[in-house]
Amino acid sequence: MRDKMKKLWILTKVLMKNGMGQNNKMKKKWKVVVTILFCLWLLPVAGGIVAMVAGLYDGFASMGQEGLLLELGIGAASFLVLFFGVLYLLNLFYFNKDVEMLLPLPFTPSQIIGGKFIVALLYEYLSISFILLPVLVVFGIKARMNILYYLYSFFVFIMTPVMPLVMAGIIVMIIMRFTNLGKNKDLLKIVGGVIGLVFAIGLNLGIQRFAGNNIDPSEIQQLMEQGNNSLLGKTMSLFPQVKMSSLGLVYSASFKGLLWVLGFIGVALLSYLIFLWLGGKIYFKGVVGLSESRAKRKTFTSQGIRRQTIQHSAFSSYFWKEIRLLLRTPVYFINCVLMNILGPLFLLIPLLSAQDEFFSRDFGFLQDPNTMGMFLGIGFGIVLFLAGTTGIASTALSREGEQIFVNKFLPISYMTQLMAKVGSAIFIGCFSILIITAMGLLIFQFSLPFAILFIIVGLVGLLFAAFVGILIDLYHPKLDWDNEQKAVKQNLNVVLHMLILLVFAGATIFVSVILKPQMLHTLLGITLAYGFLIVVLWFWVKQAAAKAFDRIEV
Repeated sequence: MRDKMKKLWILTKVLMKNGMGQNNKMKKKWKVVVTILFCLWLLPVAGGIVAMVAGLYDGFASMGQEGLLLELGIGAASFLVLFFGVLYLLNLFYFNKDVEMLLPLPFTPSQIIGGKFIVALLYEYLSISFILLPVLVVFGIKARMNILYYLYSFFVFIMTPVMPLVMAGIIVMIIMRFTNLGKNKDLLKIVGGVIGLVFAIGLNLGIQRFAGNNIDPSEIQQLMEQGNNSLLGKTMSLFPQVKMSSLGLVYSASFKGLLWVLGFIGVALLSYLIFLWLGGKIYFKGVVGLSESRAKRKTFTSQGIRRQTIQHSAFSSYFWKEIRLLLRTPVYFINCVLMNILGPLFLLIPLLSAQDEFFSRDFGFLQDPNTMGMFLGIGFGIVLFLAGTTGIASTALSREGEQIFVNKFLPISYMTQLMAKVGSAIFIGCFSILIITAMGLLIFQFSLPFAILFIIVGLVGLLFAAFVGILIDLYHPKLDWDNEQKAVKQNLNVVLHMLILLVFAGATIFVSVILKPQMLHTLLGITLAYGFLIVVLWFWVKQAAAKAFDRIEV
């Protein structure tokens, strides 16, 4: 047993070092810029979250239900881990090429998935810290809790993501076990990834609707009148760990609180052991032969040869080469293309999980001429945010890897290559705009003129975001990687791109909310302001392109 634990610990450390691949070519000044931008983004966001949590506590405390704040925070963190855990574990367990190197080594399946699970768990702590830490700290200060509360809070924070990540891991392994069949591995990996994400979305929606439908309004009213945290444990019935940890923290001053926390820890550890046992049974069967692919054998006729050799422009050829690369590479498809489709759908999750009365509401206020300009600015900000999360433009050169030297010998100018990459980012990003527009027309009763103007400003936003991403990747592309996941998931350029676009999105939304301009004024303001920035960025990219390619060693 001791030897197994030692191997697990060694493997986990190696996986962590391998996973924390850094872009060594990034200059120190750019690292300083990233740090400053992150701090500028973090301070107002953290302040806003703390203020919101404090407001929620005051509202719950006035009804004697302050414990609901803990349940809400822990439940939200669990949903976040469950949903995004599916995507992350797909990459870590199956799409990462280190799996091929680990299979011949003297590690059992449970040790491999155990080490990878711990790595994923460490990254999840960063994700839930923005939700859970403010809740735990604000509740402790507001409720004037004792030292045991903060000790229990530490264990609650450590154990909260375990069970939802286990659920995500089981979903991934079962789906990949039965979709990773046949010879067309790339296609089946993409299908398995899509099924996993759709299943996670459906599970989230089902849980939320089930929980909502099983709450009797009259019972809730009676419990609310009783006060003394009588509602605790009633809203998250399908997530027992949420109830157990919340009760343990609320009653931390008594022996009952200790029992609840110990039970919570025990359930989390038991779920991890079940995950290791199940992984030992099915993981290898889903991962063996993962890198194999099938070569298509065709007999070309003269007509087929003519069709395949139709002359296209340099821009068109390179553009479709980029699109095919994004669609055919599982890691790029899941992390870049699919996120353009799922991003807008994330906005629908709270609506779809709400009660049916929501869809009978009148959204006529969205057609008020006095507010449509404001909503157009907010929509533009959402497009910028979604464009920053996909990483298509900010990894355009990084995805070439060590083979980028081939681009220096192509009979295509550097600027044409870069514009084709910009075009691919805009083309894929259009799916987000079309989905948001369809949602607006069908659910929020957008007027047709508003929808048309939203598409126009959305295209402006995509063009601006693409140039910003290309410029970032020009100055410090991450070319030294051994698997595609590192090019997109462990690339600091994506973070920098997202932070810059968040600043512009936040500024645009802030100005739109404060000024409440007319719709045409918003259109002109966004088009002129960002149009000017796009022209500046175009000249900047043109000037930096040759220097950037010259720095690439053959």
